[in-house]
Amino acid sequence: MDPVIRGWPVGVQAVAATAILVQESRKRTCVGALVVSTPHQVRAILHQKAGRWLTDSRVLKYEAILMEKPDLTLTTDPNLNPAQFVANERGEQEDLEHYCMDVIDLQTKIRPDLLEAPLEEGEHLFIDGSSRVIKGKRQNGYAVIDGREKVVLEVGSLPKHWSAQTCELYALKQALCLLDGKIGTVYTDSKYAFGVEQTFGKIWLERGLMTSKGKGLVHEDLIKEVMQALMLPTEIAVVHVDGHQKGGSFGAVGNNLADMEAKEAGAEEEDEEIKYLTPTLPGVKGHIPVFEEREKEELKRIGANEDESGKWILPDGRQILNKTLAREIPNTLHDSTHWGIQALVDLFVKKYGCMGIYTVAKQVTEKCMICKKINRQASRQKAQGGRPPALRPFQCIQVDYSELPPSGRMRYLLVIVDHLTGWGEAFPTRAATARMVIKIILEQIIPRYGMISKVDSDSRSHFTAEVLQGVMQALNIQWDRHTPWHPSSN
Repeated sequence: MDPVIRGWPVGVQAVAATAILVQESRKRTCVGALVVSTPHQVRAILHQKAGRWLTDSRVLKYEAILMEKPDLTLTTDPNLNPAQFVANERGEQEDLEHYCMDVIDLQTKIRPDLLEAPLEEGEHLFIDGSSRVIKGKRQNGYAVIDGREKVVLEVGSLPKHWSAQTCELYALKQALCLLDGKIGTVYTDSKYAFGVEQTFGKIWLERGLMTSKGKGLVHEDLIKEVMQALMLPTEIAVVHVDGHQKGGSFGAVGNNLADMEAKEAGAEEEDEEIKYLTPTLPGVKGHIPVFEEREKEELKRIGANEDESGKWILPDGRQILNKTLAREIPNTLHDSTHWGIQALVDLFVKKYGCMGIYTVAKQVTEKCMICKKINRQASRQKAQGGRPPALRPFQCIQVDYSELPPSGRMRYLLVIVDHLTGWGEAFPTRAATARMVIKIILEQIIPRYGMISKVDSDSRSHFTAEVLQGVMQALNIQWDRHTPWHPSSN
């Protein structure tokens, strides 16, 4: 049995073992009737308990093997139990009873009195953990609700890196801690949290909290805390309820309230302030840009005015710089940030203006050796070659041999493909020879499709033989060869 099956309780392992043995027996009995005797109640286990460990597909598989075959008879024989052959201290044999359901419960339950049905007495708590992404931001929270009073007992936000399963486990742990020394029932819509308590938890502890592949569990520490918290209540039941129910039933109202409170708890988390450094735009204090008459005319045309100090100011208050002064700002910014052209321009135009600033920023980035080494642009690849299209089918063809598993005396396959239509012809052959290529082209291709103008192939010996090339030259057929085992040219 595989490692996954070996991690199941003994009774469920017996179901898998029975199915495997029945399949092997069918190879020998063919269509004959088969009687299987086992000390385990295979049918009852498959119907009542196996669904917790087995996937739906595996359950259907075992049912098809063990329960839907009319020629298969399953019997329970306690005499096959090895315990029956062990004598007691007095040397006498006593009738030993074997109850599979009780054994499975003993192997899987952390505490013997853990129930799956609600208790009539004590408190009734509904729990839920929420993990969702709103506007690109994850919101995690949990809630514990008093089902009878419909009041919130405990809510809170959880770390953003936690998964939905982790949030559900944490909510279950908090509910169990609230029931310390009390009698209570915990309702959850999480199959995972319910399975940890009722199915997998004890087995994981016995394995040392390892998976079937020998790796540690993701929620190892939290699972330990949940197992410890499960021992705190005097009497406890963990019940699974369906999520997102409609109606006014006790389970639907309590679960929906817990779900709503958990989502609100995750959404109430305050946004973390994100701090980041932004470069300071260098100033040009003490420098008055000088413009030529032609440039001044252009500045006036765009609405700039010259103030008393000789500076040119745009209507929005930004100062216009010439290229000499403007170059210092992108230089300083790029040395500290190594930004690209557009980023330098965007920051520059927030405070200044300059005719031709994009060209200046481009020159600054292009002369930076660090950027050249890191931001290497891939050189333009040469355009792939091609073949001139044919004017009619099978005017230009390509041929190649393929080796296949032998079938009788045939071992190779000569494949011929038309360039224009892509139509392929395949001919099984006994050997990959040049004479076979000549025979098929002369007897099969030319009589059916007309004279060939051009043939492509690789450079293997059966295509470069002198006899083949001589025949092709005599027929005035051009034969082109390319590199063998080169898919891009084949």
